[in-house]
Amino acid sequence: MIKECGASLVVIITCDSLKFGEQLARFTNVIAGHQAIAPSNALSWAKVFYQALSVGMPLFQAFDRAQDAADPGLVLLARRDIRFRRLMNLTDKEQRPGRPDSAIRELAL
Repeated sequence: MIKECGASLVVIITCDSLKFGEQLARFTNVIAGHQAIAPSNALSWAKVFYQALSVGMPLFQAFDRAQDAADPGLVLLARRDIRFRRLMNLTDKEQRPGRPDSAIRELAL
């Protein structure tokens, strides 16, 4: 399903999800856990990571920034660096639920 939908990134913030992440990494960028993950560290990491992505920071830099803020035990299995950017001139029809790709587009670096 991940391959068919063309997902650019899968984030699995769960304990010991590395084996599953390795399987997905054949098709897309994956962030997965390699050890037990404390919920507070995961929340701190996610806040920094998604904020960095939302302002257009490349995946590799966003991951590093989040790791510097709180290292919950995640690794990045990357096929290529990417950057997401928000499209500003979308109509309400284009932003309808069920079309997440309508609001955010991927840019290959």
